[in-house]
Amino acid sequence: MALGLAGVAAGMLANVGGVAMASLPLLVSGLVVSGAALGCASVASTAGGLSTIEENRKGVASGVLNATANIGTALGIALIPALGAVWIGASSLAGTDAPASTLTGGFQAAFVVAAVVAVAAIPLAWFSFPGRVGALATRRAP
Repeated sequence: MALGLAGVAAGMLANVGGVAMASLPLLVSGLVVSGAALGCASVASTAGGLSTIEENRKGVASGVLNATANIGTALGIALIPALGAVWIGASSLAGTDAPASTLTGGFQAAFVVAAVVAVAAIPLAWFSFPGRVGALATRRAP
């Protein structure tokens, strides 16, 4: 899960570069990397979370995990452009930057915040499931 979050951060930083250099290939590759890494992190999170739940409660637990993952994704999709808009509004009020550079600065700031959030979540992911990987590997079927 931590490796997936690191991939999300790397993808977001590639997006910063893609916006700064006006490079569509770099921007698209950053989006692909962050999306694939988020998928890997989600699978690891679900597997780790469900490994501690009793068999008769795994359906409900899986539903709760998926619902919270979807809410988090929706919040992220909503907040990244909102952060960019706040940056654009603040720059416009201060009278700095031309409109194009203000727009790119807003997206860069939003992608940097997303990368920082992903990096900040790595220790949480790393220490949330101590010893669980081994427990999953040694678990016997009923």
